[in-house]
Amino acid sequence: MRTEPSVPDPSQTAEERLADLRRRRREAADVLAETLLNLWLKERRAAQGEVPNAE
Repeated sequence: MRTEPSVPDPSQTAEERLADLRRRRREAADVLAETLLNLWLKERRAAQGEVPNAE
């Protein structure tokens, strides 16, 4: 799901905007890492013949 870029809040300082961008980047990296880990685990379990659990 792709969203449109948000318009910067004029009341925020450059440091606050930068901190917000870094926080959102960390959150996106966490989601991506978790997704990749789940895909890898699913493939590994399938290769070992394990029955997948309902996630």
